[in-house]
Amino acid sequence: MRRRTAPLKAIAMGALMIVGSLNPAAASSRADVRPLGKPLKGHTAQVEAVAVGKRSDGTPVIVSAGYDKTVRIWDLDTGKALGKPLKGHKGEIYDVAVGRRSDGTPVIVSGDGGGLSVWDLDTGARVGGPFAGHTRAIFALAIGKRSDGTPVAISGGLDKTIRVWSLGS
Repeated sequence: MRRRTAPLKAIAMGALMIVGSLNPAAASSRADVRPLGKPLKGHTAQVEAVAVGKRSDGTPVIVSAGYDKTVRIWDLDTGKALGKPLKGHKGEIYDVAVGRRSDGTPVIVSGDGGGLSVWDLDTGARVGGPFAGHTRAIFALAIGKRSDGTPVAISGGLDKTIRVWSLGS
């Protein structure tokens, strides 16, 4: 007789992948997925996006954004907010990504109802944007490199397009 197992749900974050059962009753006793610390509070409306990365000094961070039109940076180890909320989006923010420019500067890329912004992860200063291109909301962001080493941000939106943006220095 074959044993029936529950489907798995996976969440990938950088080099960390959390895998767990969709059916808690079927979960293995070997799983050690549990909350660490208290919830991070500060957003005034729903959170739509989170990403993880590192500042230039090696500090691991969480970047969050949402319907309050702000991007926030949190220390991943302590849960404390790092600096003030980053403001400048005109609409709700639907996604964020973290990466590096060609000069090594760590950056946050955030997208809202059509505009893309780039922020310095160390200082919180906006270093670019808002860049128009999408005609409707940006719901997907990723950061990578082209084969020639050029760092890029990739965005996808409700306008059914995918755009590639240079993250030069």
